Amino acid sequence: HATGKGYFAHGGNWIELQNASDTVSASSGGTFSAPVTITTSGSGDALTVTSTDAGDSFAPDITFYRNSSSPADNDGTGLINFRGRNDNNQDVNYVQIQTTCPDVSDGAEDGFFSLNTMVNGSLGDRITVNSSGIVGINQVFGISDSDTGIALGANGANIMQFYTGNTERMKL
Repeated sequence: HATGKGYFAHGGNWIELQNASDTVSASSGGTFSAPVTITTSGSGDALTVTSTDAGDSFAPDITFYRNSSSPADNDGTGLINFRGRNDNNQDVNYVQIQTTCPDVSDGAEDGFFSLNTMVNGSLGDRITVNSSGIVGINQVFGISDSDTGIALGANGANIMQFYTGNTERMKL
């Protein structure tokens, strides 16, 4: 059709089949303007990204890009869920990787990374790297009342702290 869309006509109704902006080709790439779902009934890979580059650059690359018209501190920049069903036929995020940008100020940008896992029905931070480069294991930075874990210093902070019940028990 002249609008760049493909249609199927049935009973006087026009059903859009394809939008020109939703095409992808092996030679020129492409962009989807709506969510994309890949479904497979097999147990093998559902998606494989391959690079045949013989150089020493990083490849293949996957980019999560938050292109906000009004970026703000603490915006989420990416989320990957590893989801499955429990024995009550409910969807559960068993593992989650998430990233945020605590500071979006030009020249002072910060990033935050968190690996979360499900334990006894609750999804919680297990490994975090805060915007100061400090790695936390089994703790939320700022340490909550019930947290137990180890904080490892980075970027010159050369410390190891051990916590139980929100109380520092040892520092090296």
